[in-house]
Amino acid sequence: MRRIFPGILLIILFGVWGTARAAANFQEGEGIQVDNLGVSHIFGEQLQLQAKITSDEPLQSLKVVIQAEDGTLIASNPVVLTPEGEVYYNFDILRRPIRAFSFLSIWFVVEIEGQDPFESEPIRYFYDDNRFNWQSLNTDGFSVFWHDGSVFFGEEIQNAANEGIKLIQSHIDIPTPQDIEIYAYNSVIEMQDTLFFSGDAAAWVAGHADPDLKVIVVSLPDGPAQKLEIKRQVPHELMHVLLYEKVGPGYQNIPRWLNEGLASMAELFPNPDYQILLNKAYEREALLPISSLCHSFPLDAASFQLAYAESYAFSLYVRQTYGNEALEALIQAYAGGQSCEQGFETAIGTSLKKIEADWRQAMFNENATLSNLEAEVPLVAILVIPFIPTLALTYINFRKRRKKTTNE
Repeated sequence: MRRIFPGILLIILFGVWGTARAAANFQEGEGIQVDNLGVSHIFGEQLQLQAKITSDEPLQSLKVVIQAEDGTLIASNPVVLTPEGEVYYNFDILRRPIRAFSFLSIWFVVEIEGQDPFESEPIRYFYDDNRFNWQSLNTDGFSVFWHDGSVFFGEEIQNAANEGIKLIQSHIDIPTPQDIEIYAYNSVIEMQDTLFFSGDAAAWVAGHADPDLKVIVVSLPDGPAQKLEIKRQVPHELMHVLLYEKVGPGYQNIPRWLNEGLASMAELFPNPDYQILLNKAYEREALLPISSLCHSFPLDAASFQLAYAESYAFSLYVRQTYGNEALEALIQAYAGGQSCEQGFETAIGTSLKKIEADWRQAMFNENATLSNLEAEVPLVAILVIPFIPTLALTYINFRKRRKKTTNE
């Protein structure tokens, strides 16, 4: 965990407070004034706040409130005024992570004896990864940021995003991209540190999207594979953001296999290892049931990668077999709140297990009759089991009558 950030030390020493340096006044006539409000942060460690507060009446209590952009309460903590009327407050981000590249709302709540609490007007503060000096390239729809490399590197990322848009549009209808931010790190460790400090699990991933923030982070180390990784990671994460833009909060109900399958289909250079993973898993009879990938992926590295490979191959099979209309129908059914299995039947007209059996037959030349029978075993059991006692009784009576006839 790296903790030496020279740029941040300069910010602290010279008092450059960033986007939140402003007065945060209470409503006129309340006799309370907030001046010289300054906010800064050490990424992943501390959020630092100071202000000068004056009041015509003695303050009974004073607290600071920090709220995330989505309305989540991050802190509501009491603070103390110095005799000079100054406030100094440090919030421990290590104990309560804040998502990188998000805006915070910060305000004060004051209580004066015998009066209702007063709230200052919130100020908006951008919590970025200030460990690095970011270069930027801004165009319609996208802003690309990177901290290592020339402007040509930024242009390659931008080109991959634009090409990815065209490929995505060939699969599903999507809104026009607006204000999407792409942050490119020079190593997987740097990028995963960002996720860790944001409170996200970072294991096994090379890129990540926060769709509601319209933020994408990718890891693109120097080397011969960098260009291919740009073409894979950028469109992949872009699909997540655009899918959220398409359906809104219903995005959270889209099964993981479909979400990641669509994102993998958006890659300009699909992962060549997926087919190898699938073939080996099939030979070992270790394929994961698609239904097990509805809500989450396995945590171990091998199964995690296999889950991506299956999601990609199965989603691609659905598109190739049933067309883009099926993908649209699936997205709308799931975004509307239907379960993994129910949404599939609504959109495709048959069960998830049945289509999974068809996919296995097409991909691995598996016995289609046996696979379909296995897929329908639960239905057969439901239909047959209630009649077993009747059939047994009929058989017993038949044997009794036959024995009696023989004895006669």
